[in-house]
Amino acid sequence: MDKSSDINPDGACKPFVTSFCEGVEPGDGQVADCLAEYQRGVEAQMDAEDRYGVHVKAEADMTVSGGLSDECNEEVMQFKIQRSTNINRNTPLAKACADDANKYCNMTWFSGYRNGSVIACLRDIRDKLKPECKKQVFKVQLDASYDYRVDQTLHEACRKDAETLCPGVKLGGGRIQECLKKQRLKLGWDCSAELFRKEVEDTDDIRLSIRLFRECLADKKQYCADVAPGQAMAKQCLEEHIDQLSHSCRAEMESVIEQRVRIFRLDSRLRKACQSEIYNTCAYLGDMDTLSDYDEVVVNCLQDFASELKSQACRMQVHKYVELAAQDIRFDVPLADACYEDRQKLCANVPPGSARVIRCLQNNRDKLSGVCRATLFDEEVRFSENIDFQFPMKQACLQEIEMYCKDIPHGNARVIRCLQNSKTKKDFGKTCLAEVMAFEQKSSQDYRFNFRLKKMCKGDIERVCKDVCHPDEDQV
Repeated sequence: MDKSSDINPDGACKPFVTSFCEGVEPGDGQVADCLAEYQRGVEAQMDAEDRYGVHVKAEADMTVSGGLSDECNEEVMQFKIQRSTNINRNTPLAKACADDANKYCNMTWFSGYRNGSVIACLRDIRDKLKPECKKQVFKVQLDASYDYRVDQTLHEACRKDAETLCPGVKLGGGRIQECLKKQRLKLGWDCSAELFRKEVEDTDDIRLSIRLFRECLADKKQYCADVAPGQAMAKQCLEEHIDQLSHSCRAEMESVIEQRVRIFRLDSRLRKACQSEIYNTCAYLGDMDTLSDYDEVVVNCLQDFASELKSQACRMQVHKYVELAAQDIRFDVPLADACYEDRQKLCANVPPGSARVIRCLQNNRDKLSGVCRATLFDEEVRFSENIDFQFPMKQACLQEIEMYCKDIPHGNARVIRCLQNSKTKKDFGKTCLAEVMAFEQKSSQDYRFNFRLKKMCKGDIERVCKDVCHPDEDQV
């Protein structure tokens, strides 16, 4: 067997090949892939055992950790690292991607096929690749998520930072990447840029987000077993079940969402769904991957012009962002930043989630700083448009919405109006009634909290009231 086509089955991995990869034909990296997959599975199970007390079956005489020995694991990774330097060393990848490489990545005139240049190119345009090529590229991405050395450009940019900032951190398991992320402010510019590039690439498939995948493996099996991992669908499913997730999975999901609402490029669904709107509606003319400081500006723009977005897919994604912001102040960037000190002073003991912190700020409105109070008001006006953005009311009125407003669209405050019109009915619950009446009381204090009134009377207010009262002083 050609030594470059697979690991040596008689080397350091011989007992593991015999035990876990029996029947796998050496060649084309098949034995290496088998062992790598086994190791990833063992590490995921070991994490589950640590958190949930799940028993992990392992061969007692193999290694103390239950997975591959360090010598075998390093032999597997060195084989994969060598393959990543040149596409022609990875025969399955080279065969599957020959047409795509010639069409999109014919760069031999510049850097040849070495240093992973063609593989990096295929990674960058993976949405254009043929299915079999895309499958092989994903395998390379998965190996690189496990061990950063497989990603040639990332390793070259971050090797010195990893040696300096992460001494003693074991290779594999995505551990070096996690170490570097935690010390992002200390990284060199090249390493920081490549690490972020890798994060963006990994957002589309939960399996590439090693930490999230491990934290949420059991939850995915329970709530999203039938959901394919690609296109960020598994992440979306977990997000939809966030209140039912285990503590560790929920915490990791919330961390992912908190990053995403600040840096929308980490949201592959929004990037794809809203690409045209980002360029046209938000007038951003640069490269999507160089937005950098424009991240928050773009998100705010999409929310401000949500009703004017032409793409239904984009509107749905932006709607989800506002819905998340209404549930948790951590996911509302303008409000979280404007009210940081107020929250520490007035709501320090209020746990995030379920709109509890937002409700606390509302209850202490007179004590808020000017910038916090103004930002809270702007968000309340935004939230008045849809029952989906009124988290406490929606949760309290689930039964009433099903009974009285089942077929009414949620936009333009129609369900809110339906609940108001139904509040006197016999079976209308007391908890829901309390939320509806609280909403009505707040709306009576400022017409801008009444979405339908504000929309229907906009022209009349401008025509009749402009010389009599000042809308920004609540006199309408």
